[in-house]
Amino acid sequence: MKRVLTAIVAIALAVAPSVASGQTITSGVITVGRGVNGVELGMTRAQVLAKLGRPNAENGLGTLSYGSDRANIIFDIYRLVDPPHTVHEFVIASPHDSHFRLSDGNRNFTKGGLRRLAKHYGKALKFHRFDDGSPYYELVTRFHGKTVKTAFPTNKRGLDAYVQDVFIALA
Repeated sequence: MKRVLTAIVAIALAVAPSVASGQTITSGVITVGRGVNGVELGMTRAQVLAKLGRPNAENGLGTLSYGSDRANIIFDIYRLVDPPHTVHEFVIASPHDSHFRLSDGNRNFTKGGLRRLAKHYGKALKFHRFDDGSPYYELVTRFHGKTVKTAFPTNKRGLDAYVQDVFIALA
């Protein structure tokens, strides 16, 4: 019984976020198919920390969190659990504000952001639905020879929808 309890505690500590009193990031530049604020897919933890500083939370699965609950902003960087433990996904959310923008200047979380995205990328921007039926638009690009999907979940279908999040992930 003691061995089982020890194993449960070890697992809980591995997945629980650690509070690192680190950096909180509430604005920046999102580069479609590549990364955020100079951090790119494929970077190591050390490279991320050199660019952004210590996160305000980190868990045993390799997730680095730089967002702010108070500001209603998500800025999470996911790393591979298995070696080489490099960055494989970003999740950014900054609902209805202009603190984050795309590298082309589009403040995609604000009114008209999705329409501006469609104007910039044209037919490359495709509509999809997640398994639960919620809508999103997606761009598929390549970076360092790998396929990258940048998803823009929205509140509804149509170019007048609000972008709620941006996911950039190796496919």
